[in-house]
Amino acid sequence: MRYETHWEFLKNSALLGKLSHAYVFSGNDETGQLRLALKLSQLLNCESRKGGEPCQVCASCRGITERTHPDAVWIAETREIPIGAIRELRHHFSLSSWQSSFKIAVIEKAHVMNIEAQSALLKLLEEPRQNAILFLCTKHPDLLLDTIRSRAQEIRWYVFPAVLKGNSKNVEDLKRLKGSLLQERFDYAKKAAETPEDAVRILEEWMRTQRSILLKTVSDSSENIMQEERVLKTMQEMLQVIQTTNVTPRLAIEQVLVEL
Repeated sequence: MRYETHWEFLKNSALLGKLSHAYVFSGNDETGQLRLALKLSQLLNCESRKGGEPCQVCASCRGITERTHPDAVWIAETREIPIGAIRELRHHFSLSSWQSSFKIAVIEKAHVMNIEAQSALLKLLEEPRQNAILFLCTKHPDLLLDTIRSRAQEIRWYVFPAVLKGNSKNVEDLKRLKGSLLQERFDYAKKAAETPEDAVRILEEWMRTQRSILLKTVSDSSENIMQEERVLKTMQEMLQVIQTTNVTPRLAIEQVLVEL
């Protein structure tokens, strides 16, 4: 589903007073997730809402945009969100609003919460406060506790660039490696995936190509459907591993190449 579709759904829910106390925005569109969380936060606390849209110019809208609003908390960590951050969030929610109708909290990259932080967050979700809304934005919802996801409304959406043309070196490499010997595949991984950035770029291009291969396999009713699905799933899993752990990039690429 598109960003605009999600916005209309959440806007209508807000106007009807039917919002959930917590949302998980999942998928690879991190920019869209944060944009949606920010816009809905503005709508809920806008001082001069017009036509069901936040005005963007009142003190509340500006404060949320600049992340200085006293009733809106943003947690943004790239490596790990510790339990201390969630304890501060729980304290924030325990206080009365300063100048707004809603208390808001947005956790970016929610999947980097450590297990203690997730457990502390779970207690907050189990005892939701009226007029308080939590947004969890994540590319990897599977890294969240099932009990957290079950207590929030999950909204998923993904964006995929157009399939790269055949002159992309990484795409050509994938086609060649599918018919190569295992040793040649390992030699490729050793040379091509020297850094996590290299591996991420390779896997993202391979995944776009593999999706096209899978779609063609389905349309042709090929017997290779399950194999192509396994390859794509392995690519997705290894991309997640590279982005969330310290695994050696070469080993992640090798895991994909073994599955080809």
